[in-house]
Amino acid sequence: MTMPSSRRSTLLSNRATAPDDAIGPTPETKAKLRHDVLHRLAREGRLDAQHIMAAEEIRGAWEAIGRGLFPTARQLHMPRLPTASRAYLQPFERMSNTEERTWRLRYRPWADEMSIEIVSPTTRTTRLQLVHDVIIDNFGLRAIEDLYRLKHGRALLHIRAALDRYCQFAGWS
Repeated sequence: MTMPSSRRSTLLSNRATAPDDAIGPTPETKAKLRHDVLHRLAREGRLDAQHIMAAEEIRGAWEAIGRGLFPTARQLHMPRLPTASRAYLQPFERMSNTEERTWRLRYRPWADEMSIEIVSPTTRTTRLQLVHDVIIDNFGLRAIEDLYRLKHGRALLHIRAALDRYCQFAGWS
């Protein structure tokens, strides 16, 4: 006598036998996805390879300093640990040596310099904020120009100047 299978076991068995290519986002989800602004600008020839390398390093430094600052969900596949809380680690204790050197020698001095330069006197926006909006938050250039009341084309000029300066800190130019 065969037992009727539960809906859950049927779904799990179907998922286990389905190839990875068959499982993908729905068309609605695909429509909502935003492409990386930096890579689009590079594809259009508005940023060069050094700019992209600098932007990726800025992203990495930003992620490294923010790692572990916010609570995360427990990983369900891991065994449950005793209820004793872990000791808090400072942001630099969570970084690798390379990340710490990048933060200390490149990102921090660059960010100090960019935080002084005002790009929009009406909104008191710094070049650092503008760069973070594009590199970290993936805002488009037109949206940035509208938000900070910049003339058309000015956001890209500020992004390029900031990334050029980062390349100088890194010793790439």
